[in-house]
Amino acid sequence: MNPNTCVRCSSAELQPGKLWGYHQVRFVPESRRFLSLFSSVKVRALVCMNCGTVNLAAEQAAVAEIMK
Repeated sequence: MNPNTCVRCSSAELQPGKLWGYHQVRFVPESRRFLSLFSSVKVRALVCMNCGTVNLAAEQAAVAEIMK
């Protein structure tokens, strides 16, 4: 899967942004070994300008570091 294309329609017309509510959306692994303020990863959002699908991504290296 190409991270620069839409997962639904394969369009390359993606607009970057972030999901926002009361707090920014973050990913927290279920099997993390400890609780910490630093044990979450920012989630990146990309909206497909062709079909409207919201694609979410997290930095794999950051998730791997939390899981150590």
